[in-house]
Amino acid sequence: MKIFIGPTGIGIEKELSEFDVMPPAQQGDIASVALEGATTIILIDGYFSQHLSPWHKEVIFAIEKGCRVIGAGSLGALRAVECERYGMELAGDIAQWYKDGICIDDSDVALAHACKEDGYMNLSVPLVNILSTCISLNIEYNQIIEKCRSIFYMERSWKRLEIELGDDYFKIKKNYINQKQLDTLEAIKLAKTPKIVDRESPKNLMGRHFMAMLLNDVPKNGIRPYETAKLRKEAADFFLLTEFALALGVTATKNEIIAASKEMWIKSGVTSQDESIKWLSANNVTEEQWNMFALRTAIRNAAANWLDSASGGCDLIPLTNQYQTLTFKN
Repeated sequence: MKIFIGPTGIGIEKELSEFDVMPPAQQGDIASVALEGATTIILIDGYFSQHLSPWHKEVIFAIEKGCRVIGAGSLGALRAVECERYGMELAGDIAQWYKDGICIDDSDVALAHACKEDGYMNLSVPLVNILSTCISLNIEYNQIIEKCRSIFYMERSWKRLEIELGDDYFKIKKNYINQKQLDTLEAIKLAKTPKIVDRESPKNLMGRHFMAMLLNDVPKNGIRPYETAKLRKEAADFFLLTEFALALGVTATKNEIIAASKEMWIKSGVTSQDESIKWLSANNVTEEQWNMFALRTAIRNAAANWLDSASGGCDLIPLTNQYQTLTFKN
């Protein structure tokens, strides 16, 4: 069983030990594990802004393949309500609040958090947890929630809440309920209850172009094909730049090539010859290809130096202005 979870999983590692724990989901992840043969997927955490979110057709695709999909807590609660009619199962209070219209905005479950390497440390307070705490205290929460909603979710810290909520802050902080985590435990409990998936429910919803779109989302070697469009454009620009530089007679010295290679290894996180050999093998790159990359990088650097020295830096002013203008318009 797979579970997509990040900051909501802090403190319940024991309960998660029976699952294959995945990081917060982004576009293509649900479809990817469904293609790998997952039989049960629990979606808790997912990305909202820094990556594309998993889309609804992935859930439908997974269910059609016979995979059980359960949502709760955070993004999982949203997708569960949106896809319930097609067979996705919802668990916990938060999903029910969205279903009943008590929660209406995606940002009600959103929070800022650190990366995996820093333990997904919470950097803001989710509104749904504040709502749950108010309900448990049996206090009027409409004004409190509206004040909290007026704060951008990434800025909804305990310090900011103290300023905005006054005396109510101390009650909430003292009796704080992590509803997202409680709902996660409900989802885990539900996943352990056997259920036959109705694969017929989402039939005929894929569309004939869906598989092509799906394969564009599923990551290969950690990179999603749709993300490579920008990389291809940058690669083409890089290639053309070095070819034009060579045509103009701009070359790189041996020392410049060695320096470029060292810079590339540092950026790749490689610090020794043994590590470099392993890296080349793991990435299917030959030593000759690496040396060619280093040569082109050195030529690009030399071309930039050539332009600066040839123009005295004067040409760079209109170039910079044009680049900034085009970037702003885009």
